[in-house]
Amino acid sequence: MDRPLKIQERILTKSNINEIHVLLKEHPDWNRSRLSREFSELWNWRRSDGQINDMACQELLRKLESRSLIKL
Repeated sequence: MDRPLKIQERILTKSNINEIHVLLKEHPDWNRSRLSREFSELWNWRRSDGQINDMACQELLRKLESRSLIKL
């Protein structure tokens, strides 16, 4: 990945993808829901009502996997 990607209205850099790889490696037992909650908190990704945006983050993770950028 040479350039930042825009997925689910978020700009993702190579550094963000590396963060995902590290967390996946450190916590292989976590499911997608847990991962999305953790990343939403880590990136302070929130909806307009202040709640974490974990559903959008789940979709972002699925799209990254479909592009072979991560393995869930």
